[in-house]
Amino acid sequence: MRMMKNRSKTWLILAIFMTLIIWMNSMFSAEISSNQSGFVTNIVNTLLTFFKINISLDYLSNFIRTFAHFTEFFLLAILWGYYLREKKISIVWIFVIIFMTALFDESIQLFSDGRAFQVFDLMIDNLGGLFGIIFHLGLIKIKKNN
Repeated sequence: MRMMKNRSKTWLILAIFMTLIIWMNSMFSAEISSNQSGFVTNIVNTLLTFFKINISLDYLSNFIRTFAHFTEFFLLAILWGYYLREKKISIVWIFVIIFMTALFDESIQLFSDGRAFQVFDLMIDNLGGLFGIIFHLGLIKIKKNN
């Protein structure tokens, strides 16, 4: 029983930590955010160039930014899923938490220099969360079958 409480606390801490990372990234100015994604874009572009794959930097940058939104909320949904599962709380609440986190995330950007509330980002965040929920449920099903 004690091990389950510790595991539950761990999932909660990880979910809160991931939420704070997401929100802190939204507090960065457009310039800092652009520099961060530009750094990753340059690394990926170097790898693609090595393999003789040419993609425009604008397209690659947009893809990386979109993929980052999707991935953050994908992971967040999994973390909340494990925490709420141990608390025996409905899976619907994961999506509610993801939606509210994404809504707050985009709202933070209204106060960040050069950033704005993007409905597209909100949709990508929630899509990532939805896929995270599906992935989480798949992991649970696999574990039950073994």
